[in-house]
Amino acid sequence: MTSEAHQVLSFWFDGDQAETHRCKWFPSDGSDAQQATDAQVTQQFGALLARAEARELESWRDKGPDACVALVLLLDQFSRHVYRDRNVAANVEQLKRNDAHALTIVEQSLLPKRWHETLPVPRFVFALMPLRHSPTPERLNDVLAAIEARRQLQEQHGDLLEKFRRTTTGRLQHLRGGPQTTTTGISEDDILESAFMETDESDMHRNRLYRVMDEYLTQMKAREHSHLAVSLSGGVDSMVVAYLMHKLSDKHGGFKVVAVHLDYGNRPESGAECGYVRRWCERFGMIFHVRRIDEVKRATTRRDDYERVSREIRYTTYAEVMEKYAIPGMCFGHHRGDVQENVISNMMKGLSLLNLNGMAASSIVNGVRIWRPLLDFDKDVIFEYAHRYGIPYFKDTTPKWSTRGKLRNHLVPLLRDMYGDGFLNNLSALGAESTQCAELVDSQVLAPIMKSVGQSEVAVWVDCGLLTDQPFFVWKEVFRQVCHSIMGNSMVREKPLHELIQKLERLEAGPVGKAKHKNKDAEVGSWVTLKKGNRSFLTKDKQLIIFRDRFFPRKAYAAAITPIVAGNS
Repeated sequence: MTSEAHQVLSFWFDGDQAETHRCKWFPSDGSDAQQATDAQVTQQFGALLARAEARELESWRDKGPDACVALVLLLDQFSRHVYRDRNVAANVEQLKRNDAHALTIVEQSLLPKRWHETLPVPRFVFALMPLRHSPTPERLNDVLAAIEARRQLQEQHGDLLEKFRRTTTGRLQHLRGGPQTTTTGISEDDILESAFMETDESDMHRNRLYRVMDEYLTQMKAREHSHLAVSLSGGVDSMVVAYLMHKLSDKHGGFKVVAVHLDYGNRPESGAECGYVRRWCERFGMIFHVRRIDEVKRATTRRDDYERVSREIRYTTYAEVMEKYAIPGMCFGHHRGDVQENVISNMMKGLSLLNLNGMAASSIVNGVRIWRPLLDFDKDVIFEYAHRYGIPYFKDTTPKWSTRGKLRNHLVPLLRDMYGDGFLNNLSALGAESTQCAELVDSQVLAPIMKSVGQSEVAVWVDCGLLTDQPFFVWKEVFRQVCHSIMGNSMVREKPLHELIQKLERLEAGPVGKAKHKNKDAEVGSWVTLKKGNRSFLTKDKQLIIFRDRFFPRKAYAAAITPIVAGNS
């Protein structure tokens, strides 16, 4: 390869790829970056481009893939910078000639010799660009076929690298003591995606996750508490959060980390996973709590019932542990990708316009305060931290057939193909705007209504008179806050809410204080059906009383037809 060809490739591909992408490859039209690149290319390579146009560099076509790509770049890319002004007819004509010239090189030299198959990805992309600039169905199909072949090769290389990383980590672990076999007979290698390693942590204080967690704990006044908790599944997200809490404990008053693990018992290896995270927590002095769920199983329980019961058990467990240790919030490992998936899922489900994100840095879910310190980070950053500091984590066991699995493996890739890589950033922006709207509506509309809500150990009551002139989405937001934040259970469905509104309309009083519709409800109130688990009563003055589920237990205290003798204890 000639020195001139090397200069072309170095100018176009060397340096930070993100910066090169923004300033050279795809700058915004008319931007300062585009104008600067135009001037630089013209000054440095204008004369060389003229030689290529005069066919003085044709020998580059056969000097190997690098020289061939350099010639294609001159004719296909650099010419677009030199002849930027399309109002000049001569520029337009020269661009057409250069496009045809570049296309000939690709179709007659590069592709027949199959040089494109071994090029680095950036060079591969720009080597095939002339086929896109002179499009026909056949050419574009050829490009797509080449891309698909390259994608499959990249996946194979990625799998090979990952396997190499795992086996190397396993060999290092073996030298330090070897992987253990659990009491269930399942090896740690069978459950771990990445094994534990001791690493040099001298630079951890400069890591961005460490700094953000430090700021978060300061914001949440961690120093004022003796214990903080993390929901520890064993996945990379929760393991990283737990380890960050452990490393920052001394800096924030020496709190003890309490790890809560839910063993759902749906997979044969769940017991081995529970044992592993228990040992890992013991290694770092964390208090470990496990709740085995045997009441329901995914394989034998109706899906809705399974989700409801397991969720109730999960949050009840959180609440019990938090009460035992006076813990202010339960840390989750949710990240930016979870928020983006939530925005998609919540839109498809028609959930609240004001809460597309579905999660915040701190919020109450089912009556439990949840902390989410890593919401601003992509999962890649979490993986990077885990690999850098030897934090182990389990294989991803999200079922591919589940809603979340289909969303990650099918829908998100499809949306990326349709709308480009930037669509995830658009989802994040949409979720952020939804949160801003929620804050505005909450302060101006919901707050005065929520101030009227009363509660006791027996019930929660709402003044529905304040809601009579509000749109339906305000009703939903009020009852969502009542159900989720105050009562700690699921939301009322839309149908019973509409029926409640109709009942209130029948109770509406006339101008002289008499009911328009004479009925028993208007005189003494009536029972209403909102939720199966909670009895509700609507008074004549529009106060809705929602009794807590324990006040009217589902199970009778005595079996039917059991004799009850008055006066006996």
